[in-house]
Amino acid sequence: MPVYGQFSDSYAPIMDGVANVVQNYARHLSVMGHRTVVVAPKVPDYADTDPFEIVRMQSMVVPPKKPYRLQMPVFSPVSRRRLDKVPFDLIHTHSSMVAGAEAVRVARRHGIPLVTTFHSKLRDDFAQVFRYDWLCDAILQSFMRIYEKADVVWTVNQSTLQTLRDYGYQGRVDIIPNGCDMVGAQQDAAEAAAFTQALCGLPPDVPALLFVGQMALVKNPTLVVSACAEAIRAGSPCHLLMVGEGPSQQALKDQAVQLGIGNRVHFLGVIRDREMLARLYTRANLFVFPSLYDNAPLVVREAAAMGCPALLLRHGNAAEGIGDGDNGFLADSAELMPFSQRLIQLLGQPELLSEVGARARETLAFSWESVVRDVADRYQEILREYVAQPTRRRRSQR
Repeated sequence: MPVYGQFSDSYAPIMDGVANVVQNYARHLSVMGHRTVVVAPKVPDYADTDPFEIVRMQSMVVPPKKPYRLQMPVFSPVSRRRLDKVPFDLIHTHSSMVAGAEAVRVARRHGIPLVTTFHSKLRDDFAQVFRYDWLCDAILQSFMRIYEKADVVWTVNQSTLQTLRDYGYQGRVDIIPNGCDMVGAQQDAAEAAAFTQALCGLPPDVPALLFVGQMALVKNPTLVVSACAEAIRAGSPCHLLMVGEGPSQQALKDQAVQLGIGNRVHFLGVIRDREMLARLYTRANLFVFPSLYDNAPLVVREAAAMGCPALLLRHGNAAEGIGDGDNGFLADSAELMPFSQRLIQLLGQPELLSEVGARARETLAFSWESVVRDVADRYQEILREYVAQPTRRRRSQR
């Protein structure tokens, strides 16, 4: 069986969409019998429990992006020597930052193909840290070289492909969608309501809005809180469940209090227990996610798998595949009043929410098992092409 490396700048216990992808790739490839090695930042006082190999690099906290950590391979000689001894057949990096550079090094050392997936809006990431546009652009172009060095470039949907094109990459790109580990999960609605009531005191007959994601301004959670306040002022008894943590968490709590809805907004922190999270999706009437940063958010697919429709922004990458009123809902503007009016309208149509949620379950969520089965087939195809094309091998080793 071939040996695959999965490189990432984010991984457990600091979970985001990319970390979720890497974990599911590794888990399902391992179940299929492939030896899979994940390379990720070392996190103090965290012990790995995943049923596959993980190589941890020394790391440091990135203050503007806390709790994320930056790998430091140059200070990880033991981990590097361990990597150099693994008989890799193919390397796949899910990051173009430090993990991407290390993936290039290992692929070249072994003379093997390198796959790179473009997951995130890199320039938006840099803009959160650096003030000057010219500096963000320069750093972006530096990291874009990872894609030029790759043998194969993947991304998650057509909208994200366009973002990659806007960044200047003109080579071939294949679309590989993400999966969802909640496909087929069954949750009893009454049990989910009872669980949520016990967790945060939410009455079972009250409409529930749900946001799951990093508490960071780039995700636009302030709009979610403000729109909830407008809905309450309009007479809705709704509550808002906020799952996640991040640099804006305290500001969001203060915002809820200032808007007079502190008792209607429940900050539940990070929930790593997937069954607990599935219950919250089942309990929620509407998943509210007005992010223009996200490309193909897994949380939207998770909500869909549990029959919870999402309200997204029409002009965002995350809206790809969503038909307004069919398998989700789209707002035309991120401005407070039009967005909140759309939210209020939907809260007044509970039957429509249920119908669209059922359609979302049918059309938006794919199992990780089926996705990774396709990934494994594509890996094999890449290996065959690599062996058959000496020019490609020489290109990778430059």
